[in-house]
Amino acid sequence: MNLRRGYESDAQKYHPRLRGEVFPDECAVDPASGMKNYIAHEGQGYNTSANYIRQTLKMCIARGRSSQRRDCEDYYEALRLFGSALHTLEDFLAHS
Repeated sequence: MNLRRGYESDAQKYHPRLRGEVFPDECAVDPASGMKNYIAHEGQGYNTSANYIRQTLKMCIARGRSSQRRDCEDYYEALRLFGSALHTLEDFLAHS
């Protein structure tokens, strides 16, 4: 959720999982929500923090339901995903 201007335009040359260029409209404030567009303004062609939370919680629920016991990989992955979603949710307050 920490999106910085001046981000290396081709950061994927360092690691393929890094995102590409940050566009000026992503950092603009959405007048309807009062938040920057990359946080909660969906349907603009870039992934938002709100969408990340939603998708991560869906994966968390699926992994949690598939875990048969508390000492298996699915259970620990569900906890990790839950923590990732909550961390991003906390950033809503920190960045709004």
